[in-house]
This record gives sequence, structure tokens and C-alpha cells, in this order.
Amino acid sequence: MKRSTVFSIGLVVLLLAVAVIFPQIAIGIPFVAMALGRDRDRFAVKGGGLMKSAVIASGGVLAAMSDLGWIMESQLVIDKNIIIIKDERGFVVNAISGGEDWKFDITLGQVSVDEINLSKNGSSEYRHFYYCSQLASGIYQEIYIPLAKIINPVELPFKAGEQRKLKCTIQALMPKGAVTVTPAGFNVPVDCYGVIVENAVKLGEVTTVTGTIFTAAV
Repeated sequence: MKRSTVFSIGLVVLLLAVAVIFPQIAIGIPFVAMALGRDRDRFAVKGGGLMKSAVIASGGVLAAMSDLGWIMESQLVIDKNIIIIKDERGFVVNAISGGEDWKFDITLGQVSVDEINLSKNGSSEYRHFYYCSQLASGIYQEIYIPLAKIINPVELPFKAGEQRKLKCTIQALMPKGAVTVTPAGFNVPVDCYGVIVENAVKLGEVTTVTGTIFTAAV
């Protein structure tokens, strides 16, 4: 048997051994899901309750993201802005995307001045956002948006017998180019508002200094 053939077989055996011992390495980062199909491990009945954010600014050196506190409800909306095309008879003959739009609506359970300022100053601050949840299988779903603003008005209800909550609408903005960050699993390609990844092991928040993200995105 040729030496190259022996080497190739040995390499395959080694990779299989690594895959058995370290399955998180075998699946890779980001985790690539199997094809669509029935899988009871893909259900989820609740959100992750964890969102972190930080202001990004020119020359910024901040690397840590702040926890936004107790999340009572959240929803990511990816709108394809579909344009319906009809012929002169009124039949729909095509549906074409007129451009994509990402919004993340969250309801905060904490309503101190810190949360109020987060919403009040939102339209004047560039921020990046990280969100994490988990499927029934234990796989982590994580979302990273490198450039966004909070665009909603500040609405603070005061009513006896009910919990006060603060709603925030996070509007994703298109970065001017690709955004490279740490962990690398959150790298955002050109012409993307953000990334959604699945991994057996949580990547965690982005730790790249905010000035670097500002230079790449703004």
C-alpha cells in the first residue's frame, strides 16, 4: 500500500475519533442544521430572556455588552417587503422582494431611569445587539445585529394593579460593509443586517471593541 494511501486512512480515522470525543468540533461553528423534516427536538416553548447591547462609537474601546435586564417578551421580525405583481386581468403572476427589513421588538420588565434612558436616547445612538435562546434539543439559537437604533417613542403606563413595562423597537441598519467580530461565528457578511446561528455550545456575546465595529459598520 502506498504511503499516501496509508496517511489518508490514518487521517480519516483520527478525524472520526475526534468527532466521537468532541462532537461540538464535529458539527462546526456555526452549527449547520439538518435538512427540513419532523424532529421533536426542534420545538421551543419560550424565549431565551437574554439580550445584551452596547453603544458603538468612533474610537470606542468598550468590549463588554450590557444585559438589558428582565425580558418579558420579544419578537424578531424579518420583513421581505414583498411586492405583489398582478397582470391586467388581476391575477398574481409574481412576488418579488423589494428589500429586506429587520426589527426586534422587546418588552422590558424593568422601568428604572436606566431603561428609560435606553429608550429615550435610542434614536441618537448606534448600538449592537446580541440575543440568545435555546431549543428543546439544547441547541443554542443566537442572533447578532452589529448596527441598530432604538426608534420607538417612550411610553410609560401608570396603572394600579398592573406591572409597568417598557417597550422598545430595535431597527437594524445595514452596515456599510462586512463586520468581523469575536467570536468569529458572528461575522456578518456584506449586505446582511445580522446573523442567526445555531450551535451545540453557546458562542456568547461579542467581545470586539466597539470602535472596531463602528469603523466596519458605520
